[in-house]
Amino acid sequence: MVIPQANVRNLMLKREVVDAVAEGQFRIHAVATVDQCLEVLMGRKAGLLKEDGSFTQRSVNAQVVKRLREIAKAKP
Repeated sequence: MVIPQANVRNLMLKREVVDAVAEGQFRIHAVATVDQCLEVLMGRKAGLLKEDGSFTQRSVNAQVVKRLREIAKAKP
């Protein structure tokens, strides 16, 4: 489960869920950014924006930019 970091202080869980987390059967990830969420869901680094405006190689964000450029070129 992924929840916003800002909601952690208000999080109320049933005992069964707390026990499942303690036993490693269930995970709760608190994220503050979309990039953190991407990393949790995809199991890969989101990527850092470099000075030249590109993202680190093989990162999720680099692949997104690459795909968006491909789509933009394909439009008539």
